[in-house]
Amino acid sequence: MSVEHRARGYAMQQDIHTLIFACNTDGCNNVTTLKRIINALTLTENLNELESLLAPGSYPSFTEQKSCLNISNAATTNQCTPGASSMSNCVGCQIQMKSNIFCAQCAPRFSIRIDDYMLRSKIFFFDNHTQIENIELFCRVKGCNALSSIDKIRQASTLEFNFDRFFNGTFPSSSSGHLLQTINIYLIMFIIIIGQRFHSE
Repeated sequence: MSVEHRARGYAMQQDIHTLIFACNTDGCNNVTTLKRIINALTLTENLNELESLLAPGSYPSFTEQKSCLNISNAATTNQCTPGASSMSNCVGCQIQMKSNIFCAQCAPRFSIRIDDYMLRSKIFFFDNHTQIENIELFCRVKGCNALSSIDKIRQASTLEFNFDRFFNGTFPSSSSGHLLQTINIYLIMFIIIIGQRFHSE
């Protein structure tokens, strides 16, 4: 299931919700399973609380390079996207957190994104009822990639999956107990993009 919206005007914002679920047993991607997945999801958001993190429109240049946090707890360099090699190549601040690994730095000039954006997603694993969370933020507001920004994004949104509610539903077949344990859900709660120009996808 995918529902997408894009903002078209100056200094406007919109969010995109995407739900992807994958399974490796014949017939597991049926309508009944999808309905049960949706019923077990809890999604809430208050995007107004996040407006202070994003620049209103496309800035001609970024002048707050020194305000960008430059810190990481990654064990190896390949766990982080490379940052700007110098202040002159810094086009904004960025921070990414995947599970407990975070990387905050100046975004390089060759960055794919040119507009401010934030993303929050989770992958839910049915075999052991665990999850992996990913949060990304690219911004051009002074000091916007502080570690506290991760907390703000989490506090402004709820993204949960109730495994008990899902598994307590009526199974569509006698073999589905094994079938459903093979499902993984990848859920992008929101991508917020603010800017004058938007990329078509």
